[in-house]
Amino acid sequence: MTEPTALSLSGVSVVIPTHNRAALVTRAVASALAQCREGDEVIVVDDDSQDETEARLAPYRDRIVYRRVAHGGAGRARNVGVELARNPLVAFLDSDDEWVPGKLDIQRALLAARPDVLFCFTDQMYRQPSGQEFHGVLRYLCGDDWMREDCAPAFPLSSIVRLPEGQPEISVYIGDVYPKQMEKELPSVVTLVYRREAAGESVRFPEDLETREDWEFVGRLARQGLAAYLDYEAAIVHQHSGPQLTKLDNALLVPARLTLLQRVWGSDEKFLREHGQRYRQVLDQLRLQRARDLLGFGRAGEAREELRQIRQTPIALRLLSHIPGIFTRELVRARRYLRSRLRARDGR
Repeated sequence: MTEPTALSLSGVSVVIPTHNRAALVTRAVASALAQCREGDEVIVVDDDSQDETEARLAPYRDRIVYRRVAHGGAGRARNVGVELARNPLVAFLDSDDEWVPGKLDIQRALLAARPDVLFCFTDQMYRQPSGQEFHGVLRYLCGDDWMREDCAPAFPLSSIVRLPEGQPEISVYIGDVYPKQMEKELPSVVTLVYRREAAGESVRFPEDLETREDWEFVGRLARQGLAAYLDYEAAIVHQHSGPQLTKLDNALLVPARLTLLQRVWGSDEKFLREHGQRYRQVLDQLRLQRARDLLGFGRAGEAREELRQIRQTPIALRLLSHIPGIFTRELVRARRYLRSRLRARDGR
């Protein structure tokens, strides 16, 4: 592979957390090792796996840093990995995913060419067990124009670094994504590379959340400095039904987002002076979704408490919150059933 740039390139520490993924983790490790240069390191943090993970990694032990820790979840495992890291740049890869060849060299070259950028990230693709692929995940979740709202106009990556041989041109957007990160979970951490020392010790993954811990981490990172978005897919996220370090239970999702929204953006007085209205809109949307979920669980009293904190709420929800929980649960179920039938009838 052609050297991407003549600039002095920094070493990268790749952090891979894992838990009971013996059948998957070696693919991720091999993917990371294939992109490492002299001085790079791959750190695998085993979150107390009870399967054959340690044995499966034995052939790689002379090329990786392996650390087994007591079970503490994805946030704690990634934090341990960052604490072990020796290099100025840190990248993350989940143990069930893999990188597109050339990812690390492209991102480290960009960070070498733009010392004002704190972190960079890319788009990604999803791959089903059948082999079917879903492309442009970030664009799908955030819209085609999200990067134009908070970033400077795009420029070709080849204007500042030498692209690997055969690599198509990549558009780069640089800007402050902190406000947009509040509204959308922009990057997956498996596409992200950041400057460890410049970010500071305060930028860590929360260890008290069972889900969305990466959203808080990237939010704190975006608060510290500029981001660069490289408009191409550099990671393959494999869909599967195996063990998850981060829980995906919908009942946990909205409460986690409410918690981290308030302690990251809601505690930032400078941000609130400039973007207070934008923050309150996101907060109201989450509280509204939380109220709907609580009504679906038959927890009307808690739903009323959420609705009291929202400036404008649908009258129907306020009325539902005053009906005994057993009835609201059935009404919500009936409403969801009717909506699904209507969508099926309309072919949506």
